[in-house]
Amino acid sequence: MMSFRRAHERGSFDYGWLKIFSTFSFGEYQDPRFTGVGALKAINECTLKGGSSFSNHTHRDVELLTYVVDGSIEIKESSGRGHVIRSGEIHYLGAGSGVSHAEANFSKKEDATILQMWITPEKSGLAPANNFVSLLDARGGNPANDQWKLVASYDGHESSMVIRQHLSVYISRLHQGEAIEYVAGADRRLYMHVVRGQVNVNGNNLAEGDGVSITKDRQFSIMALQNRTEFFFLDMR
Repeated sequence: MMSFRRAHERGSFDYGWLKIFSTFSFGEYQDPRFTGVGALKAINECTLKGGSSFSNHTHRDVELLTYVVDGSIEIKESSGRGHVIRSGEIHYLGAGSGVSHAEANFSKKEDATILQMWITPEKSGLAPANNFVSLLDARGGNPANDQWKLVASYDGHESSMVIRQHLSVYISRLHQGEAIEYVAGADRRLYMHVVRGQVNVNGNNLAEGDGVSITKDRQFSIMALQNRTEFFFLDMR
């Protein structure tokens, strides 16, 4: 069974310095029909104007994955350390018992777009943790890894980042006509979000910003309909 979440149906707000599209209920956008899938509680697409930022704020008991779609984001920790995350890189933050930071568009002129996934950890009060992975050289190294790359998992297999929840997070980058097959285990919850481009999933077309929640179906054929197609795929219990 597939339940589609089209891009134009998402919650959206334009604050001038920030545009945000929320797949699930988040902040000012609340819809009881869309409250997440399993441990996945939010998918937010955020575009920050040049020179703008999220001021210092605190997270607790959430696993955050931030993918920089375009531009660069500087993350400033309360400890004074800073990290610049560039397009094609993913930052992981396990907030645990509490982490404070600010996030800023590293450019003073150009927009930056991020996709951020909020995931409930298996336990509360864990020690804070962070990590990041770069996908910048994926096409140059091993095309197969680029087509279907595990970026985060509970046990860190396939050199993925460890995330403190029983799920696997994949990213796929395909050119037009390329296809992959996926077979899910029994009783799994699946969610797919298209970052850019278009795909066909078992005969159903999805465009940029679209998502689909999948239950019961176990086998999938996913084919790119455009070049430079990217999507995330989450396999959860």
